[in-house]
Amino acid sequence: MNLLLVESAAHARVLTDVLGDGWRVEPCHGLLRMPLLPVGKRGSSLTVPLTFSLTPGTANLVRRLKRALRECQALCLATPPGRLGELIAWHAAELLDPGDKPVRRIELASLAPDAIRAAFAAPRALDRQAVDAALAEQLVTHLPAGRLSMAAELANTLARLPRQPAAWTAQVVLQHQGKSFQADVRDLRGRRLVLTQPDQHERLGALLTGSRCLAGKPVERAVARPAPAPFDAAELMATAERQLGLAPERVLMLLGTLFDAGWITHPEATLPPDLSAAAKRHVVRAYGAELVATEGLWSRGIAPADIDRLPEDLPGDGAALYGLIWRQFLAAHMLAGQDCLRGISFQALSERGTPWPLRLTVAQTESVVAGWRTVIPSQNLSDPLPDVAEGDALTVQNISFTPVDAPTTSSVPRLIRAGLSPQAAVTAAGQAEKVQDAEAVGGIDPDLHDLVAAIDHIAAGMLTLAEWLARLDALLARRSDAPGEHAPILLRPVHKEEAR
Repeated sequence: MNLLLVESAAHARVLTDVLGDGWRVEPCHGLLRMPLLPVGKRGSSLTVPLTFSLTPGTANLVRRLKRALRECQALCLATPPGRLGELIAWHAAELLDPGDKPVRRIELASLAPDAIRAAFAAPRALDRQAVDAALAEQLVTHLPAGRLSMAAELANTLARLPRQPAAWTAQVVLQHQGKSFQADVRDLRGRRLVLTQPDQHERLGALLTGSRCLAGKPVERAVARPAPAPFDAAELMATAERQLGLAPERVLMLLGTLFDAGWITHPEATLPPDLSAAAKRHVVRAYGAELVATEGLWSRGIAPADIDRLPEDLPGDGAALYGLIWRQFLAAHMLAGQDCLRGISFQALSERGTPWPLRLTVAQTESVVAGWRTVIPSQNLSDPLPDVAEGDALTVQNISFTPVDAPTTSSVPRLIRAGLSPQAAVTAAGQAEKVQDAEAVGGIDPDLHDLVAAIDHIAAGMLTLAEWLARLDALLARRSDAPGEHAPILLRPVHKEEAR
């Protein structure tokens, strides 16, 4: 009999059904220990090992798991992939103290039966570097730095950085032989003219309305459209916010629900090679062998656990999010698309016939090879070019202005790209939102940003936890010397036996 620890009762039911006899499957319900954060003296140092206390309400659970382990021959840890899952597993192993009994880490990419069996066929040891990265992440997420935790301070700064000012692009309506069409206003280098002040609208309108312009020579070029990569958590959250109106917190919850249901892989899991092979087979069956990419074996990203589970047009956010994930993963294994861009540039003229430093351009995008856009259709195809010849004179009928899209407001995707895991990024953003009157600093503290980015270096083995804690200590010491700052909150050193 082997003792298998999982995160939740739902995971326990799934694994019990798949594994059958010979396993005692028990949920640990998340982290069994949390780091202690006592107030230290000014000038103290952060050192390892750190000190921990049992998570409130887990004492009876720990005693029960210890009794269960005494009756089993081995301890297997199948908590979720990623830093947090590794930390949950490490805390459980430290508390249960298996002694000479084997300890195996099982990384479940998904809860599909075949994926479960494949994971149990390839157990590994605990990844201590990932554990140390998770401990560092816990500190920046929970260690106060004034009114906010350090990660929440970064989230607050990212959310409150000065937004791109209100801006507009300009378009004109040209008329030729009784027909009208629209053209973009660009500078002489071909860049869209961006207006940031409302009074610029009136001046540009007075300049161009009713003026003449001369057609240039039509140009044409081919443009390749490479297939997209599978979604990572940050890109999926940004896309879901833009296309589906879903907040990152909602996306993270739905990802957990879809993973528990066995529909998708875990966002932080390493993808099994057979998922890419299955996606290519599906492309052959559904669209033909000519659309399959010769490359494209993806090991990172979020994927459907079963590519043959097609997305359905059903109500609900879960179905919509699964559709995004499914189409993106399938597109990642398809041929690149190719467009033909055709354009005509018009030289704007003053009343005296001298050229203005402006060009009016009309462009047509025509899909030549659909490729991956067979699955994700392009929204950028345009109307045919007007029938004009080089040297034809046209008149500007009127001018209009289009607001430039504002960036997404959530700081979560940017926190993930800065180095936090999805769970920690959502936690930090939530902490920042609770302090509605928190003052935003003038810009991102580069030392804090580098400290968060260095968490990935711990996971990669490029930095030790002790070295990272020294950086954190230096940052807290620098802040404690600033006027009006509170003394840093520090951890005291402790022996490993005491930590238990």
